[in-house]
Amino acid sequence: MNRKPNKIVFAISSLGSGGAERVVCSLANELTERGYQIGIILVANDHLVYELSEKVELTYLSCEERHQSLNTLQRTFQRISDIRKAIKKSKADVVVSFMSGTNIDVCFAALGLKIPVIVSERNDPAIDPASRAKQILRKIAYCRSNGFVFQTPDAQTYFNKGIQKRSCIILNPLTSALPAPYEGVRDKRVVAVGRLNKQKNYPMLLDAFAEFIRTKPEYILEIYGEGPLERDIRADLERKNLQNQVVLKGFCKDVHQQIRDAAFFVMTSDFEGMPNALIEAMALGLPCISTDCPCGGPRMLIRNGENGLLIPVKDQQVLVKAMHQMAADAETAARMGRNACQIKEQVRLEAIVDQWISYITDICNN
Repeated sequence: MNRKPNKIVFAISSLGSGGAERVVCSLANELTERGYQIGIILVANDHLVYELSEKVELTYLSCEERHQSLNTLQRTFQRISDIRKAIKKSKADVVVSFMSGTNIDVCFAALGLKIPVIVSERNDPAIDPASRAKQILRKIAYCRSNGFVFQTPDAQTYFNKGIQKRSCIILNPLTSALPAPYEGVRDKRVVAVGRLNKQKNYPMLLDAFAEFIRTKPEYILEIYGEGPLERDIRADLERKNLQNQVVLKGFCKDVHQQIRDAAFFVMTSDFEGMPNALIEAMALGLPCISTDCPCGGPRMLIRNGENGLLIPVKDQQVLVKAMHQMAADAETAARMGRNACQIKEQVRLEAIVDQWISYITDICNN
């Protein structure tokens, strides 16, 4: 008879404003409601942006702050040692790790503890981690993992057959707090949501938008998110004289309410896992344009021309054409938005958590 795990512990760098972070909070809250004991080990820092149940046991390692005086190798060994102590103290039945860097650390930290480890890849494994050294470490570390959760078949097939056999594909859950789709006349706003980093390719979005408003000057672009490239993006806006028509909105807790009546949503990423921002925009009924980026997340969500538009990665001219298509044909855009809403059933939080419970139980019993 299958024995269900009682205590599930997640490990992640932090709980800042990212997609993986939101997924961990959503899973933790729902699992707590279902009677599981849930812990979260925050490896790097104590950032906590999303709402989290008071029943969730948080362990702050704050390795970034505590180990600043050490060299890289010393920091790595100390971080793994800290994680190992936290896992032992947690008395977890299973540890579920998120993001490649933390996954590597957790696999080494759990050696010999006889506690099953499941790692979850949240990005394109061909690109993240970027360094060759970490890719080699991942290959070694993942041999020690009991299970693997991927978001797309492309990510799954990147790894060897042994890993594929021990893995499953689970999509990201949709937040239960999403407002109803907007049904009125849409604002002349283009919206984008995502961390301000190189992966999202905001320079292409800005260049395309600058070209778009030559004939559609009534539109503005709003970008929701924060990140290391904010200063560079602001400087780019100044150079392109776009500061009056592009607004950096920063992190917004009510971002869904803010964007629900926009004209359309754009995602220009060079690579993604399973993009939460795109899922949520579709569930809001927003007409969506997305790059068909590796490792295949947008392609799993969008049927081109039916419930959104897929464009090639880094293709600015096709993006401009897609933006004009959305702006010129409101009826077709509205139809794509209505079709996009159907994604809600596929990624219901309850259904996704059921899949996680089933897989975690299987791993714990095997």
